[in-house]
Amino acid sequence: MVMMVMVVVTVTVVMMVMMLVVMVLTVLVLVVVTVTVVMMVVVVMMVVVVVMVVLMVMVLTVVVRIVMVVVIQRPSDDCVGDGDDGGGGGDGDGGDDGGGGGDGGDDGDGDGVDGGGEDCDGGVDGDGGDGGGGEDCDGDLKTE
Repeated sequence: MVMMVMVVVTVTVVMMVMMLVVMVLTVLVLVVVTVTVVMMVVVVMMVVVVVMVVLMVMVLTVVVRIVMVVVIQRPSDDCVGDGDDGGGGGDGDGGDDGGGGGDGGDDGDGDGVDGGGEDCDGGVDGDGGDGGGGEDCDGDLKTE
């Protein structure tokens, strides 16, 4: 009878220990699987984030290039009104020649011949200065 009790107790203890081992192993497997799945999800999310950042950088680079070309255009080299110098002005008009002198007065000798009065010298025409040359345009750039 004691043998039977001991066998039953031994079998019960062995079964309990085996159940505990199975439970612990099950928990360990669950933990390992959970950690593995979480790590895979984290790795996938990191890869997705890196890919999104790379794509955003590429898109921003293209957008910045388009903005640089469209908005910040290089100024045109064409000049509006790049004309020659203006011609010099004509000579200024000189003053008129002086008028002729007055008639001589009676010389008083009774011969009726008046004294000869001299004409004053004719004034020489004044030499007007040349007009200044016209300036080139400032080369303002075309605006559209």
